[in-house]
Formats: sequence, C-alpha cells, structure tokens
Amino acid sequence: MVNGADGHTAATYAGRDAYAEHFGNADTIKEAKAFRLAGRAINSASYTSKGAGHE
Repeated sequence: MVNGADGHTAATYAGRDAYAEHFGNADTIKEAKAFRLAGRAINSASYTSKGAGHE
C-alpha cells in the first residue's frame, strides 16, 4: 500500500503514479493533491460566477 499525504491510498506504485499523472502530471502525491484542489476551486468559481441557481 502506498499512502498519499492527502489520505488517498493506492494499491501499487503504478496506481500512485497514475493518480499523480491524472492530476496535472505531478511529481508527488502532495503536488497532485494541490493540482486537484486548484482545479476544483477553479471549476467551482466558474460555476458560481455563471449565476448557477440564480435564474
């Protein structure tokens, strides 16, 4: 088992590498988490700024 700093667990090193690559080709799980959270914040801000739910 490979534990990431953000609480995610990969069953293999290949899983860890796939997670890191999926979220911005990161070098570490910690960096992948930062990319994932930044992307989530951008998407959330974009959705909110379009007036979602305020028709």
